[in-house]
Amino acid sequence: GALLALPVGAQQAQRVEKIEVTGSNIKRVDGEGPSAIVIMTREEIERTGANNAYELLNLVAANNSAGNVSFANTIGALTFNANTASLRGLGGGRTLVLLNGKRLNTFAGEINGVQGVNLTTIPFSAIERVEVLLDGASAIYGSDAVAGVINFIVRKDYQGAEATVYFGTPTRSEGGGDQTTYKASLGFGDLDRDRYNVF
Repeated sequence: GALLALPVGAQQAQRVEKIEVTGSNIKRVDGEGPSAIVIMTREEIERTGANNAYELLNLVAANNSAGNVSFANTIGALTFNANTASLRGLGGGRTLVLLNGKRLNTFAGEINGVQGVNLTTIPFSAIERVEVLLDGASAIYGSDAVAGVINFIVRKDYQGAEATVYFGTPTRSEGGGDQTTYKASLGFGDLDRDRYNVF
C-alpha cells in the first residue's frame, strides 16, 4: 500500500480539555458506584430568588428537615445570628460544608444545638454553583460528614459588573422588622488571555 506523509504543520492540533476536581479523588472498589449529587448552577440559583446561602439551601429537599438552624425554627432562640445546614435531619455538626473543596471553620458559639458552619459567612454573590452530596461521606471526610457534604464553588473567571438591592418589610405590623440588603459584584481579567482574574 501507499504511505502518505504530512508535514508537521498540517497535523491537527491536539485539543486541550480542562478538568477541575472539586472533591476528594479516592480509589473505589469495583462494586461501588457513584454517589447521588445535586448540582445547582448560577442560573438556577438566580431563578430561586434566594438572597443568601441559607435561604438557598432551604430549597434543597434533603436539607429542609429538622436540625437545621434557619429563620423558620429559631424565633425566640439564642443563636448569635448563626444559620446552619442539616442534611437528612442529622444537624449541622454532621453536615460538612466546604468552600471550593476546603473545610470552613465551624461556628464558635456551639450553643442551643447550633453546630456546624455558619452559612451567613459565605459570600452569596460569589457563588458559581453548589454541589450537594446526598449520601454520607464519613469514610472520606470524617464524622462531620455523616449526613453528607455541601460544597460551595465560587466564581473564578467572572467578568462584568452587577448590583442587587433587596428590601423587605412586614405587611401586618408597624414599626421595626424592615430589612435592606445591597450587593455588588465586579470582575475583570481573562484567565486564558491575561492569566489573572480579580473578582
